[in-house]
Amino acid sequence: MKASRLPISLCHANCPKCGLPTEFKMFESGAGGDFSTFVGATTGAIYRLDLGKVHYQKISEASLLADAQKKEGSLSRMPEEITCKICGTVFSASSIPIDGEEVIEAYEL
Repeated sequence: MKASRLPISLCHANCPKCGLPTEFKMFESGAGGDFSTFVGATTGAIYRLDLGKVHYQKISEASLLADAQKKEGSLSRMPEEITCKICGTVFSASSIPIDGEEVIEAYEL
């Protein structure tokens, strides 16, 4: 697990309970899915999981996430586990508008 400066998309989705938008960051993937995005519960650090390692090198997702989970306690997968910043509801987004992009410090798995 190494930290790198990586481009990430700034996204938002509306909470199904309160209807207000919640912002989150997510690595974009192509049609086959290149990356998964996880956010650490303890530090809020962002982790980029290379799905090429899972699909082509046959490394299990659990083993790639093990060090991050040990450090964080738990990880939230974006956009499947977004926590509304207003009411606290955890929801999955199917429509994800992208508001921009920035370069952040993230961990590559």
